Amino acid sequence: MPWAPRLLSMLRIAAALTFLQSGFPIWAGRLGPQVNWLTSMLEVLAGGLMLLGWFTRPAGITLALMALLGYTGIHWWQGADSWLLGLREISVYIFLWLYLAAAGPGPWSIDERATRPGSRSHT
Repeated sequence: MPWAPRLLSMLRIAAALTFLQSGFPIWAGRLGPQVNWLTSMLEVLAGGLMLLGWFTRPAGITLALMALLGYTGIHWWQGADSWLLGLREISVYIFLWLYLAAAGPGPWSIDERATRPGSRSHT
């Protein structure tokens, strides 16, 4: 098996773990009431799906849209200085989630296992 599909899975797992680090403190209430709890729940849910490689394509699109809307919603209205704050990081996440939505989860995932010939879901 070539390394590219495995690296795709590793990229998905590493990105999901990194993204979940921002969602869990909000979900646990450690960042205060000013942060949207519903948004953090969606981050944790979609990030968890991405981590497992389950419903990877819809989770990728959801995370990309949430990242884009969340960033613009927070920074757009705070002025030009704030607009540039975090732009590099959020841009990488947006395109990473879109890439994973298009490329799929890789071989180390629930999605791949469910569609593999001979798996229990097809018998």
